[in-house]
Amino acid sequence: MKANPSRPRLPQPPRPARVALAAMMPALIPVMLVAGCATAPAPPAPPPATPVAATQRPAQRPAPRAPEPQDWRDAPISPGEWRWAREGDTSVARFGEQGQTPRLVLRCSRAAGQITVTMVSPPTATGPLTMILITSTLTRQLTATPESAAEAGIAMFGVAIAARDPLLDAIAFSRGRWRIELEEAHPLTLPNWPPVVRVIEDCR
Repeated sequence: MKANPSRPRLPQPPRPARVALAAMMPALIPVMLVAGCATAPAPPAPPPATPVAATQRPAQRPAPRAPEPQDWRDAPISPGEWRWAREGDTSVARFGEQGQTPRLVLRCSRAAGQITVTMVSPPTATGPLTMILITSTLTRQLTATPESAAEAGIAMFGVAIAARDPLLDAIAFSRGRWRIELEEAHPLTLPNWPPVVRVIEDCR
């Protein structure tokens, strides 16, 4: 049986050097521990964010007015109601919303034998304005002038119609509604209520 060749032996440092290294180990251990516990430097802080200017919302515009239907008979009735009153020897019908200035006034003057139709006008309106009265059977264009008997200081334009003018009969018998249009003003589609007929009858 062959004997295994002997393993090569690593060279060893001289004995005095080994003794010196062993003597230094107690002093090197703390240094090695501190080096192992050292943490990596913290990353630099990110640059401050650039302030974003606040976005201003555009001012809200008023909702546009709904377009008028092609046929006035399809238009909704204007908000308001008719109220009748007798003022001295005058029969008066006013149309408007409760607690607000009337938008339209029919006033009978028996002495003059005529009915005055007055409608609220824009404050900036001047000079004669075109007024159109529309019924289910008759339409007439008239010239309205500033009315001196304004309601509560509100500017109004009006026309005078003879008490027995067929236009008044057309208004009285118009099918459920009639309409008045004044230049520079929003038109009114009016219900044909009894106060209108009463003013017409009181003037005849």
